[in-house]
Amino acid sequence: MEPPPGMAAGQEEQAEQELLERAFFSWAEFSRFFDAWCQQRLALFFVQSSMHLTRCHWARLPPLYTLIDVLKYSYVRLVCKDVRAPSRPAMGHREAGCPAFIIVKLSPLRDRLVVTECQLTHSHPACPIE
Repeated sequence: MEPPPGMAAGQEEQAEQELLERAFFSWAEFSRFFDAWCQQRLALFFVQSSMHLTRCHWARLPPLYTLIDVLKYSYVRLVCKDVRAPSRPAMGHREAGCPAFIIVKLSPLRDRLVVTECQLTHSHPACPIE
């Protein structure tokens, strides 16, 4: 698959390495970083699935309950939102979406969010973000 215009072949792997194992000490910190990162790369992602910390029984115990408001999630899967893809594929025709994704998880120490997996190769040109 060809990289989108503006992203050389080696740049995708470098971007993946920059993201992997990157730690964030709050959901707000991750959101600010990720918004700027997406804008710089002309990428648009949305939350496909997530697990809120309030659903984790251990997070309700002191002193961990204070992390619920700060970290918010134990798991988030972000996937590329290719705005050019049809919102509903034709009947009987299954359209494969863009394969780009990012997974953010709570660290084993439960004190930060960490990018644990990512695949940044898009199957389309960069998004026209206005």
